[in-house]
Amino acid sequence: MEDLKLDITPPSNKSSEDDPLRKELLWQKREEQLLLKWGDNIKQKAIKHKSKALTNKKMYHMFSIPVIIIPLVIGGINGMVDITPITFSILMIFSSILAGVNTFFNFSKKSTLHFEFESKYNELHISIEKELSIPKIHRTAADVFLERIQQTYNHLNNYAPD
Repeated sequence: MEDLKLDITPPSNKSSEDDPLRKELLWQKREEQLLLKWGDNIKQKAIKHKSKALTNKKMYHMFSIPVIIIPLVIGGINGMVDITPITFSILMIFSSILAGVNTFFNFSKKSTLHFEFESKYNELHISIEKELSIPKIHRTAADVFLERIQQTYNHLNNYAPD
């Protein structure tokens, strides 16, 4: 397999205003392949964040619903059914433990963060697809677009929840 060669001759004398010798990086197969590779990585990260968000959402419901239901049921049946003090204490301790675990792990916030980053990764992936769907002559300069995508991707990776 041959290495890809980059042709840097500009199509129509495009140059940077502050440096007339600097020519824009043209769109070649290499840049498109790099963006497609990044796009695949970005899409995989979006899928992982969605999966984590759904897991945290399930955990939030699993720990929150009993915390709400147990005291309601105990309070509702306390006058009608004789609940022994030990049963009452065990149920309230169980409810407190569930509330403590839910508060400590903060499944709700984790879920929200993962959904937020899934959205951000999807947005970045769509911007790559959009740019690649535009005819080459009308695209943003390849070096500018690659730099913007790389910076955004690195920023997302640095601040994304684990």
